[in-house]
Amino acid sequence: MNRHRRINLKRDIGIVLWVSFLGACLGSLVIFGLLDPQAMTGAWTEKWDMGREWGYTLGFAFLWVICIVTAALTLYMVRTGPDSMAAENSLSVTRIKSPEQGVPGLKGGKVVGHEGS
Repeated sequence: MNRHRRINLKRDIGIVLWVSFLGACLGSLVIFGLLDPQAMTGAWTEKWDMGREWGYTLGFAFLWVICIVTAALTLYMVRTGPDSMAAENSLSVTRIKSPEQGVPGLKGGKVVGHEGS
């Protein structure tokens, strides 16, 4: 692997980790602002002797893993997608023509067949 690709790989890993960390922070803020991990203990499973700190830790870790997967998938799709120039060239742009350019269905600036309106 050449030096340029290695630098890009390090940058990409840093981007994925940082963006996913910020996403997990925001998700934790919202979730734990509404829910108390201590109150959820024993709600669905056997009671575990897990304190609030472990609830916050496991919840944040879970959100961070989910955000890492989504950020990495997004980065992969952006990196392996078509070039921006190729994408622009492949799009067919429809432009509005003036009546003088001989647009089919128009005669003298009016739609053919609707002369009465």
